[in-house]
Amino acid sequence: MTNVYKYISEKQILIGGKYMYQYKYVKATLGGFFAVANHHEIIDEHAKEGWKLVQVLPVEYNGHGKPTDYEIIFERKIDN
Repeated sequence: MTNVYKYISEKQILIGGKYMYQYKYVKATLGGFFAVANHHEIIDEHAKEGWKLVQVLPVEYNGHGKPTDYEIIFERKIDN
């Protein structure tokens, strides 16, 4: 299966001298007139890899103020 979403970035957070959590930011769409929603696929794929959904933030809006694109933030604990 080919990834149809845009991978934004990934970060590791340093707490107390050790990496504790890793965060991943993925751009998604909830669909629209010309776009197909892909958020279910993104969440399911990342859950299989051990990522936990943390937050969904709107990042782009149409001319009527309705969100069109979202950033999905995932987290997973790093085993030390």
